[in-house]
Amino acid sequence: MLNEDVNSTRNVSFESYKERITNFSQEFEIGLFIFILNRSLVWIALVMLTALASAFIYLRYTAPTYESRSVLQLRNNNTAKQILSMNSFGEETQLLEADVELMRSKVFLARVIDQLPFEVSYFNRGQILTEEYYVWSFFKVKDLVVQDSSIVDVPVNLVFDGKDAFRLWYTVEGVQFEGTFKPFETLRTKHFSCRITVDDHPLLNDPETKQNLYFRINSHNGLIGRYAPKLIVDVADYTAKTVSISFRDENPKLALDMVATAAKEFIVWDVERRSESAKNVIEFIRAQKDTVAGALRDSESRLQNFRMDNRVADLNQLTPIFLERSERYEDDRTNLTLEIELLKAMAKATDRPMPEINSYDLLPMLTGTDYEGVLSKTINELLSLLSERERMYTEATDKNMEIISLERRIDIQKKVVLESLKELLRRAEQRRDDLDAVQAEFEGRYRTLPEKELQFARIERLFHINEKYYTLLLEREIEYRISRAGFVPNNRILDQAVLPYAPIFPKRNLILAYYLATASSSAC
Repeated sequence: MLNEDVNSTRNVSFESYKERITNFSQEFEIGLFIFILNRSLVWIALVMLTALASAFIYLRYTAPTYESRSVLQLRNNNTAKQILSMNSFGEETQLLEADVELMRSKVFLARVIDQLPFEVSYFNRGQILTEEYYVWSFFKVKDLVVQDSSIVDVPVNLVFDGKDAFRLWYTVEGVQFEGTFKPFETLRTKHFSCRITVDDHPLLNDPETKQNLYFRINSHNGLIGRYAPKLIVDVADYTAKTVSISFRDENPKLALDMVATAAKEFIVWDVERRSESAKNVIEFIRAQKDTVAGALRDSESRLQNFRMDNRVADLNQLTPIFLERSERYEDDRTNLTLEIELLKAMAKATDRPMPEINSYDLLPMLTGTDYEGVLSKTINELLSLLSERERMYTEATDKNMEIISLERRIDIQKKVVLESLKELLRRAEQRRDDLDAVQAEFEGRYRTLPEKELQFARIERLFHINEKYYTLLLEREIEYRISRAGFVPNNRILDQAVLPYAPIFPKRNLILAYYLATASSSAC
C-alpha cells in the first residue's frame, strides 16, 4: 500500500514538470529576448566601462603597501656545559615569548632605527599621494648640524632652479623662514646648517614640472611612533623556536632594510645582553675575591709569624677528634658565608626601580644553590609581571588604570621577593652564628691542650677558611669565564628578507574582479 502511494506521488510530480516545460516553450519568444538584449547592451557596456574606470582610478590614487619578511631561529649552544658539565649562564632563562616581546618593544626598535639612515627623510608631495624617497632621493642633506630643536619633524620645502640653485622655506611656530642657496655649498639658517647635494634627475631638466619636494629632520620618538605599528613580530613555530619578523611600508626598500636590520640587530643584542649577565656575576665574584684575598694574606702572615716564633710546624700533635671537628666547621662556615653573600647580592639586584630589574642579574645567581627551588618561582613571577608591564607601555601611558594596577602588583611581588631574601639571609646568618657558638663551646673543652698549640690551631683554621673560600671563588670565576667563552649564539636567519616587487595592497587583479563583478550584478 505504501509503495503504491509513493509511485503515485512521483507520477504526479513528473507530469507537473512536463507541463511547466511545455508552457515555457510556448510562451518564450526568442525575438523579443534579442530585442531587449540589444536595447540593454549600451547600458551594460556603459556600466562595465564605468566600473573599469573606477577601478583604475582607485588603483592609481591608492598608495601601494609592500611587505618584507624574515624568519629567525632562536637557539643557543654552550660548549663549556657539554665538555665540562658546568652550568651555562644564558640557556636556562631563554624564553621564546620573552624574546618576541623584546623584539616588539620600542627599546629594540630604537636600536634598529639607529642602524639605518633615518636622520633625514626625503619626500615628493603629489596632489593626492606623497612619496617617501628614503635612500633613493636625488637630493641629500649632508653635514647636518641642528642649532634649534624646534626644526625637528618640521617639513623643509625645496624648489630647484635646475642644478645651480634652489629655494628653501619652512615654518616654525607660525613664523616662515626662506632663502635661496646653491647646491653643494653650506647653507645656514637660524635653526640648522647643512649642505644639499644633488644628482641628475628628470625633475631638474623639466622647468614646466611643478616641484613639491621637502625633507624632514627626524626625531627619535617620532620615528619610533611612526614605525612601531608597522613592525610585526610573531612566533612562527614553537617547536622549531622560529620567529617571523615582517614590516609593511609604502617604500619597498625601507621595508626590506627594517626587516633585515631587525634580524641582524637582535642576534647582536642577544649576545650583548647575555654576556652582560655573565659579566655581572664575574664582577661580583671579583669583589668578593679581593676582600677574601686580603684576609687570606693577613692570616697567612700571622700563621707564618707564629710558626717562626713558637717553632710549631703543623697540627699533627693535636687530638684527631679536634682536627676532624674543626675541618667540618671550616666547610660548613665556608658554604654559609658564600650563601650569605649571594643572598645579599640578589637582594641588591632586586631592590631597584622597575625598569632596571634584569632576569640576567637574578636567575644566574640562583643556579646550583639550595635556594633555587625556593626563590625561582617567586622571581619568575616578578619578571613575568615586569615583561607584561613593558608590553603594556607600548600600547598605553602610565595613566592607564591597567598599568597602575599592574605596577601595584609588581610592587607587592617585589616586596615578597625582598622579604623572602631577607628571611633566608636572617636564617643563614643565624646558622652561622650558631655554628660559631657550637665551635666555641667545643674549643672550650680542649683547653687542656698546650696553649700555644691551641693558638696555632686557631690561626691555621682561620687561614684554611680563607683559603677554601678564596679557592671556591676562583673556581667559580674560572667556570663563568669558560662558560662565557663557550657560549655560542646559534640564532640564525632561516629566511632572508628580500626586496618586495609586488604590493600586498591593493591587489590589482582582485580590485578589477571586484569592480567588474559589482558592475555585472548592477547591470543584471
